[in-house]
Amino acid sequence: MKTPGQNRLFQRKHAGTLVVYGALVLCLIAGVLYYRATVLLTPRTARQDAGAAFLDGTIYVFGGQAMVEDGGWLDDALAFDPTERSVRWVGALPWLAPRWSACACAGAEAIYLFSGSDSAERRDEIVRFDPATGETVVVGRLPSGRALGGVASASGKVYYIGGLDADGYLDEVIEFDPAAGSVRTLMSLDSPVYEPAVVADGGMIYVIGGRDDEGSYSDRILEIDVDAAAIRRTGALPSAVSGAAATVLHGTIYVFGGWRRAWLDEIVAIDTSGDELSGDIVGRLDEAVADPVAVTIGDRIVVIGGTPPSSHRELALRELDPTTMAWVDLRFRGSIRP
Repeated sequence: MKTPGQNRLFQRKHAGTLVVYGALVLCLIAGVLYYRATVLLTPRTARQDAGAAFLDGTIYVFGGQAMVEDGGWLDDALAFDPTERSVRWVGALPWLAPRWSACACAGAEAIYLFSGSDSAERRDEIVRFDPATGETVVVGRLPSGRALGGVASASGKVYYIGGLDADGYLDEVIEFDPAAGSVRTLMSLDSPVYEPAVVADGGMIYVIGGRDDEGSYSDRILEIDVDAAAIRRTGALPSAVSGAAATVLHGTIYVFGGWRRAWLDEIVAIDTSGDELSGDIVGRLDEAVADPVAVTIGDRIVVIGGTPPSSHRELALRELDPTTMAWVDLRFRGSIRP
């Protein structure tokens, strides 16, 4: 028979064991919840050289090169909802092979995808993607298969500028009319350009930076009046850059990152209201990156992807408040299985 002291000692030991087991169970539950939140519900979306556009409250990302060991090219279309912070698979692209470096541009009711490269060649298709149905249709073709150009929409038409094809570097401004389904060469620039940032504002197209046919980096800003088929003004960036992203917010063009023998973290603002075009460095990215995509959402800008990626699991989407230059990393959950 145990004495009262022995009983108290046994009770204390038993209570201590229960506390240990309880703590282990809580740790196990926390681990399961963490794994569910960060792995099971956070799909592997990391990629580089993808096309992206914003339409009707959703960011759409197309193709690219997967950031996994084999680095395979992708043919999917993903929809990121920045309000719900959700991501879903919305379709596959009607290409003979997966694609990287395709350019995407939002129209009034659809997104148009231009060119890009697969594992064998540069492509010439112009693809219409309908976000409402997920359907993709080839609606036109560029004069030749090409890649590394830039695209923007103005005056109800979409313009593909520069790039390179099998014969060399290009100076063409190609106009695609979605209503008529027609493609034509609108004009030629004064010199070839590839890897430029291209953006539209107020009926004008702006071609920013890039590289020329000798591989030299450019600091030029070209303002193209598409109605007159002419270069209206020129200007200069603070320094030369290629592979940057550009978007417009409240009349100011913002240029992000790029490449100049190294990844860049500069944010350049271009004021188009004056007599001359010029850019000033107004901030820094939280990480140097080349070949991202930038879209405007209300009073914010979201910078999408780029090289090198900050995560090997998730595609980087960073939201910028231009008034404070404060960054927020956007995290998305959902399923990207067809």
